[in-house]
Amino acid sequence: MFGITATLLLLLAAVFTLHIVRLNYVMSRTPRAARAHALEPLTAERIRETYERVRGKGIDWRGKLPRRKERRYIIVGGSGLVGGQLALDLLQMGVPPAAIRLMDIRRPARAEFSSGPASEVRFVDADVTSEGGMFRAFDEPWDEAVARLPLTVFHTVALIRPFERSEALYERCSRVNVAGTANVLAAARRAGAGVFVYTSSCHAAVRSTGWFFPPWLREPRNFVQFVGDGDFWEPMPRPRDFASNYARSKAEGERLVCGADDDDEDDDGEPGATHGGGSNSNSNNNSKGNNRVRMRTAAIRPGNGVYGHKDDTIVGRIMKLRRVPTYSGPWVHNWVNVRNVTQAHLLLEDALLGPHADRVAGRPFMVSDAGPPLRFQDVYDVLATTSATGMRVDHPPPVLMLLAAYAVEAYCLLLLATASARTSTITPLKRLLRLLGVPPALLAKMRVGVVREPGEPLVLFQPALFSSSVTSIIDDSAARRAPQEGGLGYRPACTTVEGMCLQVVHWNEWIERRRLEGAAAAE
Repeated sequence: MFGITATLLLLLAAVFTLHIVRLNYVMSRTPRAARAHALEPLTAERIRETYERVRGKGIDWRGKLPRRKERRYIIVGGSGLVGGQLALDLLQMGVPPAAIRLMDIRRPARAEFSSGPASEVRFVDADVTSEGGMFRAFDEPWDEAVARLPLTVFHTVALIRPFERSEALYERCSRVNVAGTANVLAAARRAGAGVFVYTSSCHAAVRSTGWFFPPWLREPRNFVQFVGDGDFWEPMPRPRDFASNYARSKAEGERLVCGADDDDEDDDGEPGATHGGGSNSNSNNNSKGNNRVRMRTAAIRPGNGVYGHKDDTIVGRIMKLRRVPTYSGPWVHNWVNVRNVTQAHLLLEDALLGPHADRVAGRPFMVSDAGPPLRFQDVYDVLATTSATGMRVDHPPPVLMLLAAYAVEAYCLLLLATASARTSTITPLKRLLRLLGVPPALLAKMRVGVVREPGEPLVLFQPALFSSSVTSIIDDSAARRAPQEGGLGYRPACTTVEGMCLQVVHWNEWIERRRLEGAAAAE
């Protein structure tokens, strides 16, 4: 009997080992289905040529923006990457600072907001998780010169946690991305907003990956995903089908916003502030009654991921770390520069105010950079080749990183399961030790502090992040159609290689300024 049991255990161990070896092989290569879509691997010569070209000529961002409109603008999340750039783009288009308002829980940290016209843009401290707080923020008075202009709201706030997937942790994202979005919608409608544009995410359409797959399949389920807008027209997937809690929360927030569109069939309206219904030659927002304003809504889904500033959470973070491990080098992704993202937001506003608004309202639009998607390794090569501070990428076996990710997730969920009530004096670790059978007398003598989840970067390495990083080919053809055809007329201003090279140009200039300032201070 013992021999049979041992044989079965050895057989199971052998099968598991073979699967792990095979999975590592699959994870270490560019998926066959993605090769026809991906850019050819970048050479150092091509990277340097692109870097020198954009350093000398730059990128024409302004030429892709629509014309200025006589409107007021509230940017919720105005201190973030997308929100801050939206404010700068509006100023570049000629919108006066008095007609722009930033709302966030912290002031903008970007240097542009410390001087010039951007420093004159008013900031309002507001938390989207508080409905009353949002109402008060939207009620703040405007300069009399712009107070009667119609109102556009850009809602760019997001709590980005793409590494969690447990429903027990969903509230961490949903309180901001779903409940917070509902609060902003209510405040915008109450204030008489005529246009509401939501920053969604391509993650709303990304599904979880089945890493442990049967031997007759070539690769894990959803290892390659072609991501567009089509999922929006289908029933909401089950929670476990989303790649992460973040993905689910963005999908729910997106449907809240798009469902709030005042179309012709469902346009009862709600009372709005009298200053929100001013006439505008650019607007088709017909007032319903004396103080009722028709609010048109839609969403932009930036392709994964958004980059373009030294403080962004992906490319900027990698350059600051200078050495990173990776499991995704051969995987293929579309990327999108923040300037292309803000262009899409402004084009969407333009379309919602135009004669074809009914064709574009109440739906999301995917957007990405021009050109084919890149392998993650191409991104690392661009940064390593051009950054003045250098960069090193480590390539441990990806399957070992995946197994470690399951261990990190299990540890975090174990802490959650053993966490004590707020009124209890027993720490999570002591509770865990008690469950493992440690005698109460020994526990009483132990001095064990409260055990917390690991911090970054370790907490990021959980299975949901792997699902969020698999090969994803973005289809933004809907956004590129003309407004009369139900699109935005979106034309990205750069490829990803160009956009990242320009970001490194700015990074290198910033590093040089810091070096000169340090040298001057030392004299």
